[in-house]
Amino acid sequence: MRIPYTLIPVVRGVVVAAFVALCAAILGFLWTNAGGRIPLVSDTGYRVDVTLPDVDNLVFQSDVRMAGVNVGKIEEITTHGSNARVTLELDDDVAPLHDGVTVTVRNKTLIEETYLEVVDGKGDRIEAGRALPAGTGRPSVQLNDVLTSLDATAREDLARTIQSSGLATKDRQDDVDALVRGLGDLGRDGSGALDALADQSEDLESVTKRATAVLQALDTQQGRIVQLTKDSDALTETMADHRADLKALMQRLPSFMQTTSDASDALSELSKPLGAVAANLDRGSGDLSAALEELPATTSDLRGLLPALDRVLKLSPATLDRVPRFTDAAEPAIGTFKTNLADLNPMLAYLKPYGRDIVSYWTNHAQYAQGSDPNGNIARVKTIVGLNSLSLPLNLSPMTQFNPYPAPGMHNDPQEFSGTYPHVRQDPVPR
Repeated sequence: MRIPYTLIPVVRGVVVAAFVALCAAILGFLWTNAGGRIPLVSDTGYRVDVTLPDVDNLVFQSDVRMAGVNVGKIEEITTHGSNARVTLELDDDVAPLHDGVTVTVRNKTLIEETYLEVVDGKGDRIEAGRALPAGTGRPSVQLNDVLTSLDATAREDLARTIQSSGLATKDRQDDVDALVRGLGDLGRDGSGALDALADQSEDLESVTKRATAVLQALDTQQGRIVQLTKDSDALTETMADHRADLKALMQRLPSFMQTTSDASDALSELSKPLGAVAANLDRGSGDLSAALEELPATTSDLRGLLPALDRVLKLSPATLDRVPRFTDAAEPAIGTFKTNLADLNPMLAYLKPYGRDIVSYWTNHAQYAQGSDPNGNIARVKTIVGLNSLSLPLNLSPMTQFNPYPAPGMHNDPQEFSGTYPHVRQDPVPR
């Protein structure tokens, strides 16, 4: 079929018009999804204005969140005197706002990318297009603001603490790596450690208090240690000045040795108990030998830490002066910690029989979640409510096909459990 020559210009015009319309539709779609608006096409949502003393990196189309959920965008930022006026556009499902609303600038990344957090009030409705009352907008708290609020002494102490931490960990990459690996192993197999910590909560509290007392004693006795060193030096000089007396002492030493020989009978009587002690030492010689073999390497590591430790000790008085204040501030938290342990201990005791089941579940879940096929990850979200989640007082099928609460250790072969499940009750809070 041939197109008449007279229709060719019309066909070309239609094709060009269709192509232009398609390009315009695609461009409009991309423009609107990027936050742009098309007059007479895009709807204007619920908008309000808020005045902020500092926008802190807020830009056009920054997020507006409520309870951590994105509920809108920033449509305009303009200067208003010494402040900034920000126009928000919120989704219809959270509009309108009410009197008492607060708008706070928050950071959501380490590079201080910001967003607005909205907390709605409980007063009268605020109509669209209105400006929120003065004082509604609150700026964010920047790290630089916190540092500049400290006095010069506090900033110097903080700088020295950070520098000391850097010196203490310098050239210790392998040790830090081993520590992190150990923490990972503890996280994977730490159920027993958590049980032990829960059982030893009172002992840990006692150790913490005693450690505070030891640190205070060290801080108090630092001057006496220096004085002891000076006294030792003076003693050495005194002995050098009394060489003749030392010579006389050595001349009298043979008579002392004779007296010691006369006392050998008493030592012979003591030999039997010492023999038992020697036998015990002989049995422990294997472990002692292994410890002595590791001692040179340990000594070398300690010798390498001495320069950094010396610098830490020089800087420690300023830190130790703050320990009593820290202890006083932490004392209320210890009471809260006791209450939390009273709730946590019964829960851990209840979960203890299911330790292997929990480890097996998460191990299999991690392997399952990592699997994928051409359609994406194999793992899918599934509702926890189903035919087998309803517990009825009657033994009716299919509601009893599986038991949703298997007995401990039955994760590989779930069976019907007919026993009585324990009730978790709070432990008495220690006083």
